[in-house]
Amino acid sequence: MSRTVAFTDKLELLRLLDSIIDFARSTIQLEILLYLGLKKEYASASEIAIDLGLRFKSVYDAIIKLTRKGLVEKKGNGYLITEEGREFVRNLCMLFSDNTSLRGDVKGLRSLRVMIERIVMAKYLYDIILALGYAKNHEASLDKLSKLIGISQVRLRSYVELFVNNRFKELRLFKRVIKYKPIIPFIRRKGKIYYRLTEAGIKELRRLYEYRRYNRNIYLKLLFRVTFSLSKSEVYKKLIGLIVTGIITSITLSVVLGSLWIIAAWLCIVQVLSALALISEYVG
Repeated sequence: MSRTVAFTDKLELLRLLDSIIDFARSTIQLEILLYLGLKKEYASASEIAIDLGLRFKSVYDAIIKLTRKGLVEKKGNGYLITEEGREFVRNLCMLFSDNTSLRGDVKGLRSLRVMIERIVMAKYLYDIILALGYAKNHEASLDKLSKLIGISQVRLRSYVELFVNNRFKELRLFKRVIKYKPIIPFIRRKGKIYYRLTEAGIKELRRLYEYRRYNRNIYLKLLFRVTFSLSKSEVYKKLIGLIVTGIITSITLSVVLGSLWIIAAWLCIVQVLSALALISEYVG
């Protein structure tokens, strides 16, 4: 299997694992699960908190969530990773180290932290590729991507730049572009950083299941274009905002002009947008 295909397969597996534990927002759950993957016996919540240097309440809340997901089980005052949890850890290890088990002991937690950072980075990378895939010309500014993904521009740029001039040609997924917009003729303001998918990046994009589903869905594509969005969640947020703003505006205009046709017209538009959103969920 080629390096490129393997990379895409890993991104897809990462997406599936992320649906169980949100890597970007649940790093404590991830850290605890990896910790328990190294343990040979049960560990109490307080022991986990001390070893990982975390607050007890944060650890306890995370363990409860892991227990509900079936990844951790409770026995007395201790917790142990389940077989389902071990399978989850095996998949993670295969993703980032080509091994199916963790190595070391619970005191060697530095390697765990490095692994977690790599997992989180890979999840953000997946989101960035998709966002650029949805964008016009597969291109978006650094600040827009930063707001969409939910991390600082500095951090996002550090991730993306790894795949701008990667030593492996097939992993040069992005191209950095500086754009200048004139304020007045012959005077340019400071350049703005944009990132664009390269040919290699587009190849990776087209292999992603989520993008293939989007590409087959003309209704979802239309909603993306109407709302100028780079993610499904952004589409629905903007739709709600557009509908509410439109209703308020149409009511105001109807009162001022003394006519109800404006409200009626907007309600028809709302029905069309709502139907598009509903249909888009069942196509592709």
